[in-house]
Amino acid sequence: MKLPKIFPLFLPTIETENLKNAYGGKSVVKNLSFSVEQGDIFTLLGANGSGKSTIVKMLTGLLEPTRSNTRILGQSILAESVELKKQIVVLPESLALFETFSVWEHILLTGKVYGLEKLQIFFAPKLPKLFENRSAIALKLSFSERLKSITYSKAEMSADRI
Repeated sequence: MKLPKIFPLFLPTIETENLKNAYGGKSVVKNLSFSVEQGDIFTLLGANGSGKSTIVKMLTGLLEPTRSNTRILGQSILAESVELKKQIVVLPESLALFETFSVWEHILLTGKVYGLEKLQIFFAPKLPKLFENRSAIALKLSFSERLKSITYSKAEMSADRI
């Protein structure tokens, strides 16, 4: 599945070479190299403790890598760029912090984070199709219903971000 291209055609969205992180002398992420092109949807899969969360934290600037030659939109992840970090969206599998929110509350909160007004959210092209469970509490929905109602809505509102 490809998303619209919004960045210069010659610039990979994410490019990493030899990304490494160690905790207490133990390597958690060892020389990871990959490239994500514009419009690609990218996911990390692996067993518990394999370094997925560590990789996401390094890519989003929440954790400084031990070693890295990683760029997002051509800018080093080591740079203190607030504008770059505003472009990064992570869609977690779990909604652990917001299980008591309704679907609509999740959508409104996400829209606010992205600087959208309530009417902009309500009239977003694909979102009304996802509103069938909007008054339901997240905790009471099945995993697939949460994924469809909340995560897809967040993805739709962040489609022009990384």
